[in-house]
Amino acid sequence: MPINQNIRFLLDTNIGIQLEELDSGTGEIRSSFKHFAELSHKYGIKLFHHPDSHLDIQNDADQDRQKATRSRFEKYPALKAVPHGEGGELEELFTAINGPNDLVDCQMLYALHRDCIEYLISEDAGLHRRARYSGLNERVFTIDEAITFLQKYFGEESFVYPNTQKIFLSEVRIEDTFFDSLKEDYPKFPAWFKGMQDKGEVCWTIEANDQIAAICIIENKGFGKLPYRANKKTLKACTFKVSDDFRGSKYGELLLKNLFTHCVQQDYDLVYLTTHRKQSVLMYFLKDFGFQLGPRPKSNGELEYFKTFYPPPANHPRVDPVEFHKIWSPYFYDDKNIQKYVIPIQPKYHDILFPEIRLETLMFEDTSKVPPGNTIKKAYLCHSPTKVLERGSIILFYRSSPSQTLTTLGIVEETKRFTDLPSLLKMVGKRSVYSVQEIREMLKKDVMVIKLPHPVNLWVHSGVGKSPNA
Repeated sequence: MPINQNIRFLLDTNIGIQLEELDSGTGEIRSSFKHFAELSHKYGIKLFHHPDSHLDIQNDADQDRQKATRSRFEKYPALKAVPHGEGGELEELFTAINGPNDLVDCQMLYALHRDCIEYLISEDAGLHRRARYSGLNERVFTIDEAITFLQKYFGEESFVYPNTQKIFLSEVRIEDTFFDSLKEDYPKFPAWFKGMQDKGEVCWTIEANDQIAAICIIENKGFGKLPYRANKKTLKACTFKVSDDFRGSKYGELLLKNLFTHCVQQDYDLVYLTTHRKQSVLMYFLKDFGFQLGPRPKSNGELEYFKTFYPPPANHPRVDPVEFHKIWSPYFYDDKNIQKYVIPIQPKYHDILFPEIRLETLMFEDTSKVPPGNTIKKAYLCHSPTKVLERGSIILFYRSSPSQTLTTLGIVEETKRFTDLPSLLKMVGKRSVYSVQEIREMLKKDVMVIKLPHPVNLWVHSGVGKSPNA
């Protein structure tokens, strides 16, 4: 049976509606929804709705609109015999339920939790927050993440992440439509942008179709900029934006990867950025990569999120080793209770998983072709005879001939063994950098999946080690 016959998506209520709804301005279905529908049809992906979605629809007081909405939404069959969680169990799994819409969200996540469906698609930031809390976030996609998933696993061409460029801001044109929303939200943005160009500031950009798809503009703030982190060398990410057309493409993660590496190489103690409360998706994204919320909002209501690159004090309370590494990375726990493993990895697989390290290993190879980088979070696949690796264990990746060197340190988040592709894909979700063809080949024997939240490049982070309170 083809793998796509076992891939099913559960549609959040608004997703199902927008797959059929014409935009009042253009008279067409929104481009990303249209693209997802085309890919689903092309690859034979089955789409379903949850029976409780009708509770969402019937809350609309406009009866005519409610009838039209129900008609559009019912084009997708309902899940059969889906279990329903009780209130207490749902709140334990997915946090507090404050109304009927929350309850519907939790019942959809419960269907995912009980493996009644493989994946869920939603644009609801609150639902994504609950998914992260419950550990289901690798299987809950935005519409753009779902498109990336289908292209990566079923597309005819190999899926390759784009290169990130570090350039002077003076090379960027503010007239690009990418900046329109920033100019609308911040009337002083053009003048500020011009001032940053004149100062010779730099940025990272990702381009797609000769247009800016994502940007991160940085500025050195010196020492003591944040009163709650006095005397720390500070970098500000002044602008951090991914185009709406490329949400879900991991471009934000690619930018963060470059930002973190720059901070370590230039000896910054921390990086911070500001955000409005309405930017809930950005806030949850930042928390997922170790950013912490500042102690109080700014006078204009903006919130500050900061990420540190120095170890915590020796009296910092002991916490889960994975959560510690997420917040304090590149630091980690290392004591007699932490297991350690060295994993040899062939160069071709090493370069798939850690392509950016190829830059440092070129001295050992006769090649000038450097692959683009990829995301921070990893899922490593191997045939290790070890049955399971304990959460928080340390892995050192050893790149074999010709370089024969330790390149990367990872902290084990979770491990599991698989013999079939659909189950494996459910675990790796958004993290895998392998193609379906590569995974199929590996599955000729059972495969261990090792999830790594924030691998540390030993070439970049030389001198960075365990936490002093380990």
